[in-house]
Amino acid sequence: MGKTAILFPGQGSQEIGMGADLIGKYPLFESLVEMASDITGEDIADVCINGPDSKLIRPHLLQPLIVCVSLSYYEQLLEHGIKADYLAGHSLGEITALAAAKIVTYEEAIKIALKRGQLMDDIANTNNGGMMAVMFADIEVVKRALDEMNQPEKINLANNNAPAQVVLSGDLEALEQFSQKGIGRCLMVKVTGPWHSPYMESTKLHYQEWVKSINFQPPQIPIILNAATKVVRDPETIKQLHIEQLTDVVYWRESMEYLMHSGVDLLYEVGPGKVLKGLARANGFKKGSTVISINSIDNIKALYHETAMS
Repeated sequence: MGKTAILFPGQGSQEIGMGADLIGKYPLFESLVEMASDITGEDIADVCINGPDSKLIRPHLLQPLIVCVSLSYYEQLLEHGIKADYLAGHSLGEITALAAAKIVTYEEAIKIALKRGQLMDDIANTNNGGMMAVMFADIEVVKRALDEMNQPEKINLANNNAPAQVVLSGDLEALEQFSQKGIGRCLMVKVTGPWHSPYMESTKLHYQEWVKSINFQPPQIPIILNAATKVVRDPETIKQLHIEQLTDVVYWRESMEYLMHSGVDLLYEVGPGKVLKGLARANGFKKGSTVISINSIDNIKALYHETAMS
């Protein structure tokens, strides 16, 4: 019998209206959103429903929102008897995975997402940076082009998402310079700064000091971290890898390979969008595998109905 993995999305999966079916109906979502609203001084639920995009994309609002939405759908899955053998989260989604694994509480996860987002907002205001996806290009070709540019302080590999998809991070002029090389298809990512790059070094140092007050617990469900690409069980190692993620590459392709080699053939993407479903397919979860996106209560009800009928 195959194994099950639950995946949590990060920034870039958002859309105005995400989680609308949770508002006023699910106490967990209400309490988490209220806590985030109190800390930020913003009506997080209103931003979620009405935007605008220019506001929704701001990390200090977007990051706790995605965690709130993802954890609320995750709880509904648990109530319907769906359990994971493995957990993983893409970039920001790793915070959601930490909470799902009981390494941190749900409330701590929201505080972590808020602090991380605030620090990232701050650093975004100090540089002219962003991120760019490079589609249909081999990673080795991309790496050689970066070596030829010889600007490691301005542009670098940020995500290895799939065999034909990587993401670069850095100065916007350097990203534009790379796009002119004609390698693959280059698309700007809807983020406000150069995440997972050396530009985040000062953010990492501030965050490392802040997160000392949060005690990480041993995971109750095996979790695969972006930097390790394998199961890590020691809480202090998990915390350090989580901190390093701010500047390190997100090794999502390697994490998906680990899940495949571990016998996973059923994956749930839990949270807004369908980005991770597409990446799962691109990473080889095709024939013989089932990949399901859970981004609404209707998805969960339909899934429960299918399970009951089978």
